[in-house]
Amino acid sequence: MGNKMEDDAPKRLDIFEKNERTFLRFAYFQSRCSRAFEAESAFRKVNHKIERKKRLRRCCRIAAAASCVLFVGLSLLLVREKQELNEEIATAIVRIPGIPVLTLGNGEEILLQNHLNEQLAQKERLISFDTMNQQIDYSQNQGIVSDRMEYNTLRVPAGGEFSLILSDGSKVILNAETELRYPVRFAANERRVELSGEAYFEVARDTTAPFIVQMDSCSIQVLGTSFNVTNYQDEKYWSTVLVSGKIEVQEKDHSQILKPSERYVVDNETGSRRLEAVYTDLYTSWIKGKIVFRDERLEDIVRKLQRWFDFQMFYANQELKDWRFGGVINRYDSFDTVLRYLERTADLHFDIDGKTVVVRKA
Repeated sequence: MGNKMEDDAPKRLDIFEKNERTFLRFAYFQSRCSRAFEAESAFRKVNHKIERKKRLRRCCRIAAAASCVLFVGLSLLLVREKQELNEEIATAIVRIPGIPVLTLGNGEEILLQNHLNEQLAQKERLISFDTMNQQIDYSQNQGIVSDRMEYNTLRVPAGGEFSLILSDGSKVILNAETELRYPVRFAANERRVELSGEAYFEVARDTTAPFIVQMDSCSIQVLGTSFNVTNYQDEKYWSTVLVSGKIEVQEKDHSQILKPSERYVVDNETGSRRLEAVYTDLYTSWIKGKIVFRDERLEDIVRKLQRWFDFQMFYANQELKDWRFGGVINRYDSFDTVLRYLERTADLHFDIDGKTVVVRKA
């Protein structure tokens, strides 16, 4: 028995070695399969996380895009509503109609509207009314001298502008809030008119009869020239600017001769005077539909605008009144256009509430 087991030992050893090799191959295969499964599982987990992140990013991008679209849409809607609101508010401040009034020698008043052309011709045959150019013409009386002085008065309210040709052929353009009193026919030895407000004169030359512009405290005498006079009661200064020719300012205790491109300024409160060289277009641009200003105070610019537009200005900071500006404004632009122009010129912002405008620092 013992010998038989010893004889079978090599055979059993061989079988054991074969089984061991088979087991090892199986264990190796199982290990590789397990690692492959774990790797695949890990890959699936990682891929799942990546896909989740991709989906999340896609959702974020979609949400962001939707938010942008919503934001832009709301912004455009708000801008449009704000523009419509501003336009609606701005329409509350419009140009004042400014219909001039002519007062005849007998005290009768006539509104100078287009349909009154025939009426004027019937009322006073020596006066013609040019509806196209907004002008009264007395030049039919040129060369006719009258011993009996009959006066007419032309009043131009806020928002208006009007011109007239006097009996000697001289032309006068009246700015808003201006009144001119003048004879239908001039006397033989002088041509005198009375002015309150602002007017531009182109005087016909006549050496035998000086042309005189009379104001409250002084007068301006000319022979033949072009000049501007500003004499508003609500302003601190009155002034005259000579474009061409020669004029003489006559005050109670002083007289001053002006040369072209000179401006004479008098302080209504203190009586102080100054003579300065100027660029005349700054003071005569209004007859061409422009407001030109150079280093001018905001409060003074607003006062000019109030002669054209019906509004009141409130200054959030009183120092803003003294802010200075330079530029050109078209007198016939809308009120909103004028304000936007001033906002672009300086750090200002205007708010409109009815007929009240509030200005503050931007």
